[in-house]
Amino acid sequence: MPHSHSVENLSVFLTEKHQDYDLFGYNFWASLEDTTGETTSFFFGLEQKGQKATGGVGFLSKNFENYSPENNQNGYIWSGFENENLVTTINPWSIELSDPNNSSSYIRIELLSGFFGSLNATYRLSADTLDESGKLIKVNVILNDSFGVINQGYGTTSFFPQYLTDLQRKEIMKLPDKTIGNYLNATKDPMDWQGDYYYALPLMDVLSYTIEYEGKVMSGFRGKSWLDYFVQSYNVESLSNMTGSRWN
Repeated sequence: MPHSHSVENLSVFLTEKHQDYDLFGYNFWASLEDTTGETTSFFFGLEQKGQKATGGVGFLSKNFENYSPENNQNGYIWSGFENENLVTTINPWSIELSDPNNSSSYIRIELLSGFFGSLNATYRLSADTLDESGKLIKVNVILNDSFGVINQGYGTTSFFPQYLTDLQRKEIMKLPDKTIGNYLNATKDPMDWQGDYYYALPLMDVLSYTIEYEGKVMSGFRGKSWLDYFVQSYNVESLSNMTGSRWN
């Protein structure tokens, strides 16, 4: 596939909307360290699934007291919403989800420099939105990729199977080294509808961040972040096979 041929092609693949697939998305996890050494757990994600796009930003920090037993709150602050489509721009690239119920609310990923997925590319994660109780959240995180993209799947296209048919399992067990990777190399089975193209940016440095919540501001210049990127298509059989599945 073209995205396996060059850095530029892979960058295009990682920034397309993939309307010919059923699902694609970006999920960031980060550990943010403020100027006092306090660490904040942070999530930031955008996803398109069919005709529905979702986005969310959440964090857990001692700097923001949000524990409320009567509301089943454990301190985790969260904002998320849905809309019909993610909106992209190019030169410079960005992808954004706006809140249909609040025109000023958004969740956005931007490429500030370099190729998406390349060493030393820089990114901005930003959001201006309301949490579940209507309180304002503003987020601005700048990341630099000190490692570059890696395959989380098999082969140069980073295909990650999510299930096997009985026939595929039998063929794998016939191989001297009974692995999915060897099976794919030996058979060139496309495994249509059975998995996703799965990449990760596993070692991004936090250059700076600011989180504003209820008028309080938390900021810092240290931390680490990880991005999972995925593209997938489904059919009736694949949906049936994956219904009720879970990570162990």
